[in-house]
Amino acid sequence: MKSTEVYKIIKEWAEYFKNIIKRIVGILEQKAMKDSLSI
Repeated sequence: MKSTEVYKIIKEWAEYFKNIIKRIVGILEQKAMKDSLSI
């Protein structure tokens, strides 16, 4: 494996995880908003 291939794979994984984290944060924020509104 060439180092450029490894770099590309790492970059793709980083993007993948970033999107998952963003989605989780979005869901948590929506939940927090709903909870604060119900108080």
